[in-house]
Amino acid sequence: MSNLQALHNSTMTNGYADNYSKSASEEPSKTQPSKGYGDGQPTQQSSGTGRKWHDLNNDGVTSLSYQNGVYHSSERGKGLLPFMLDESKVKSALQDWSDVANVTFTESKNPANEGHLKLAVHTYPNTPDGVPKEPGSEVVFFQTARGTDAPSISKQKIMREVGHAMGVQRPDHAPGSLMDDIEQAQKLYGANYNTRNTDTVYGFNSNADRDQYSLKDPDTYRMMPRHMQEANSAPKFSVWDGGGNDTFDFSKFTQDQTINLGAGTYSNVGSGVNNVSIARGVTIENAKGGTGNDKIIGNLANNVIVGGGGQDQLWGVGGNNTFKYNQVSDSTQEKADRLMDFVSGKDKIDITEAMSNAGVTPRLVQNFTGTPGDAVIGFHPTDKLYYLAIDTSGNGKTDFLIKSTKPIVPSDIVVPR
Repeated sequence: MSNLQALHNSTMTNGYADNYSKSASEEPSKTQPSKGYGDGQPTQQSSGTGRKWHDLNNDGVTSLSYQNGVYHSSERGKGLLPFMLDESKVKSALQDWSDVANVTFTESKNPANEGHLKLAVHTYPNTPDGVPKEPGSEVVFFQTARGTDAPSISKQKIMREVGHAMGVQRPDHAPGSLMDDIEQAQKLYGANYNTRNTDTVYGFNSNADRDQYSLKDPDTYRMMPRHMQEANSAPKFSVWDGGGNDTFDFSKFTQDQTINLGAGTYSNVGSGVNNVSIARGVTIENAKGGTGNDKIIGNLANNVIVGGGGQDQLWGVGGNNTFKYNQVSDSTQEKADRLMDFVSGKDKIDITEAMSNAGVTPRLVQNFTGTPGDAVIGFHPTDKLYYLAIDTSGNGKTDFLIKSTKPIVPSDIVVPR
């Protein structure tokens, strides 16, 4: 790759190239996001936790055993059902707790020294779900009113009640641990930094190996039941990640999203509101937006931010950031992205793939000449915005346009060699 400075050394021009004017499109708001900007702590941190199991051998991990469906009664409505919970849901729920905290669960009828968990389903009419004490173990009850029919207990329910048994107060109803649950579990048992400590993608094209972090292409979900469509279009999860270079990929959504890479913050992903969060102490380096008018906020790491289509507002916040464009249509005269805090000399605008896909090699000029690849860097005194405008078709008009609140110089632009 190269940059525009290497291709042609030129000063910036004042005013807009060709027909790029302030009336060409409605400008996004210049107001910064009011919640979770950068690495702030907008949420109330959890303080209280309940009882806990103990790491008796001081190996850094609390090792627990569990049994599923041990207690039962065949009498309808009078006792414990002779059915086990769905084993796949149980294992998934227990694994999610092990992912975030230094606690393990091994299925065994022989109680482990550090703790034993028993899962049971009952039909007592007025008995709430809970965790009654039993010598040497905890018994988690799941209530059902279905008599002797096999019960259907959700993974969310199992997560919640097992969380109670671990000492987590008021665990959230969600497919996986949410932000406050994660913090409480880690205060009790310590954080598990071995979880997803390589390069991990969350969202579309996920390699996280957890259902709650993996989104399906919305087009393939149109024929699925409504509840499955809704769960995919408004996912609810909080990310705990042990390290690596990680990515939020929400590129197939069409809604206007707010994606915040700050630890301890929430994002509006898909059709959801505050539905995706990043646990405190976690760094997610990269983000990919969809085709809506997205707001993407980075963090103090070296972020790669892909706005995608739409009229996006992009913040790098800190670090040496790269704002990457894959298609000319990602930022057009009609829907131009705005870089809200670009730092010349540190941040980069990478248009390599966009220009390669358009079949042009940009060259810096003072004004468009009608040659494909003409690129103008300038400043509009009325809007007080800097810009990069490129004619990819050779008709003397702007096809690709990026605006910035801060100066851009040719060496900031990464282009095909």
